[in-house]
Amino acid sequence: PPVRNIASVKNTGWETDLTYRQRVGAFKYSIGGNFSMVKNEVTSLGEGGEPVYAGRVQSANASVTKTEVGQPIGAFYGYVTDGLFQNREEIAAHAFQNENTAPGDIRFKDLNNDGVVNTDDQTYIGNPIPDFNYGINADIEWKGIDLGIFLQGAYGNEIYNATVRYDFTYVNRPVSVLNRWTGPGTSNSEPRVNLSDPNQNARVSNRFVEDGSYLRLKNVQVGYSLPKNWLKRIGFEKFRVYASAQNLFTFTKYSGMDPEIGSYGGALEAGIDRGFYPQARVLLGGVNVIF
Repeated sequence: PPVRNIASVKNTGWETDLTYRQRVGAFKYSIGGNFSMVKNEVTSLGEGGEPVYAGRVQSANASVTKTEVGQPIGAFYGYVTDGLFQNREEIAAHAFQNENTAPGDIRFKDLNNDGVVNTDDQTYIGNPIPDFNYGINADIEWKGIDLGIFLQGAYGNEIYNATVRYDFTYVNRPVSVLNRWTGPGTSNSEPRVNLSDPNQNARVSNRFVEDGSYLRLKNVQVGYSLPKNWLKRIGFEKFRVYASAQNLFTFTKYSGMDPEIGSYGGALEAGIDRGFYPQARVLLGGVNVIF
């Protein structure tokens, strides 16, 4: 059949942009900001309304997102972790996960309490859409000196960190593996290392969901313009030297390379970090001359 647009999504929220400017003698400044908040909800998926799974991650051999009516588009969907099994007694007392589950493996929650951990125990584990986005800008001028600052950020979104290929034998592991489980009481978060992964510790779960909120100093520039009486002496209309920096600092709890990853594969796969190249920190300097 031909490809058609059959789904519908409802976005509700508000956006504002405010700027304040003032001048006191030789001192001139402006401060502004923008703020936007949105709530996303899928309202229809066409005839049948079957959920749409997307964002396949190789390590888990499964999709990360599930889009269905009543939920945000591209929400993360998977298992919920509950620490690590410390001994055989804990495994025996818990819902059945796998016949080869061993101490040091992740304990997944049996959400429907049927005694077996399977696909029926999957649930929504994260939302890649921020609660709000914001930006702050400030410009200052005083006796030829100028300073411009722009910050931007997002709050309330999650990122699915899929940067590590657990299905490959010879790949780098995160530094957290140094604190892996090696015996009872050694760890309750970083599972044992096992190349065959019989318990499917790498399955899609909240283990890989992280806070994607960030605040970034996106751009800062400082410059100095020669006064008019100096310009007349050298025959210039304008002479300004400046230095600037892009992506100078980023404040975030996200453990990946860059929280500002955008989307690969459209809205159904937003917030899945498969190893996006981080935005470069750029330092520049220059001279503006007008004869």
